[in-house]
Amino acid sequence: MNDINERIAILEERSDRHELSDSEILKEVKAIRADINRYKGFLGAIWFCVSCVGIFFSAFKFFHKG
Repeated sequence: MNDINERIAILEERSDRHELSDSEILKEVKAIRADINRYKGFLGAIWFCVSCVGIFFSAFKFFHKG
């Protein structure tokens, strides 16, 4: 009977450790997603600025033909 109780205790301990490691992995994945979203937003802002400059120069050429 002691052998079974010891085995159950060992399995419960392992289960607790796995739950902790799963929650740590989940935290890391969420942090990585946040970084990726921030990076996407930064690249989107740069692309928007470049597009605005290009449109400005195209419109400037169109309206100031001389």
